[in-house]
Amino acid sequence: IIRIDKHNKVTDFIKSGKEGIGQALGMKVSQGKLWVCSNTGKGNAQDQSMVHVFDLASGDLVNKWILPAGEIHLFNDLAIDSHGNVIISDSDYGAIYRVNPKSSSIELLIKDDRLQYANGITIAPDDAVIVNTFKGFFKINTATHELKALPFANYYVIGIDGLCFYEQSLVGIQNVTYPVSINQYRLNATFDKIESAN
Repeated sequence: IIRIDKHNKVTDFIKSGKEGIGQALGMKVSQGKLWVCSNTGKGNAQDQSMVHVFDLASGDLVNKWILPAGEIHLFNDLAIDSHGNVIISDSDYGAIYRVNPKSSSIELLIKDDRLQYANGITIAPDDAVIVNTFKGFFKINTATHELKALPFANYYVIGIDGLCFYEQSLVGIQNVTYPVSINQYRLNATFDKIESAN
């Protein structure tokens, strides 16, 4: 993981392999800490999927969580909810996981065939999780674990990475179709339908 300062100077923030970190994918900054999804190996059941959290000022490891081996996983992206929980998309296992910073374990929030290739993930103002998969956008109620499609009349929206919520809309990078683009999807007032996109 590299750091680029305001003068465009590039330095290592986290060196390869530090604290067992693997391939770093999704990252988020919150309250002076950097949260990172990482994975080792190449899609085998013996590989590790992990969440690391580092202190932004020092680069020191604050904590890490390792998913037990035995199944094929790929922790891809993450979001942080209003309670400080970290919500993780698992592309290969078709699931969403949750890490409570006060817990020592990773919790399976929901597994569903519609979550295969889950990638970009964010939190809506109503604290629901919104994730993009090979079936489009889905909204997850974390209290009931209910999974609902987030429909868009024009087309399936797939391959969205780096998803974030911004002023009643979703913004993400579409990188499985070309040309690669940064897209904005405007939602209705209840955040359960896409009304337009650009």
